[in-house]
Amino acid sequence: MPEISKTVDQALKLVETLSNNGPMSINDLSRHHQLSRTVVYRLLTTLEVHGFVRRAQLIYSIGPRLFALARQMEEELRNVARVPMSTLAESINETIVLVVRDGSDALSADVIPGRRHLLQVNFPPGYRYPLTRTASGRAILAFLPDDEREQVIRSSTTSPEERALLVEQLTQVRHQGFALSSNEYHNGLAGLAVPVHADGGVVASLAIVTPLVRSEAITSGTAALLAAANQISQRMSNLSGAAEE
Repeated sequence: MPEISKTVDQALKLVETLSNNGPMSINDLSRHHQLSRTVVYRLLTTLEVHGFVRRAQLIYSIGPRLFALARQMEEELRNVARVPMSTLAESINETIVLVVRDGSDALSADVIPGRRHLLQVNFPPGYRYPLTRTASGRAILAFLPDDEREQVIRSSTTSPEERALLVEQLTQVRHQGFALSSNEYHNGLAGLAVPVHADGGVVASLAIVTPLVRSEAITSGTAALLAAANQISQRMSNLSGAAEE
């Protein structure tokens, strides 16, 4: 394992906890990470100076600098994905959706509607829905780090039975590499989604969304969807590598 800075590691873990759990106090963060209040205060003060967290009285939350970085990455992702998405939509004549994570929600970052059918799925970028309730959300959720995935599961499920079913679904998604939905969050729709990776982690999902009456498009378009997602993943990784040089 490469040598890392303990202080930077601790600061990043605080940011990650605030991102996953929402606003917290110094005492909460101290207990959560088993760090002294003095250490947590010093780390949070440094993060606040640089805009990565913000403070309202004694409660800390994610700061504007992180939101700006997230918007920048989302814009780069849309730029990288636009051509593969357009090519895929044209080849299979169905709507293609690029989805990113926002806490426990999925957020449509870009949508390319199919144009050759009278009955077609279309919804605007910025459409929000639970990560747990659609193929495009579960394609992201299944490949998150264990602690982040568990946090979303705990916050999104209301019974042991519901949690067990979701865990089983996500295990299957990780095994097969894609997620399916049918007549689920919206009646009459079917979806197939695959993860988009960069730097070893999932950054988005790419999905075919179609009316249920044409769900065969999912089967016929699976190979093309995987190829498009791999192309986007490779381009995102290349961008990250170029930025580090």
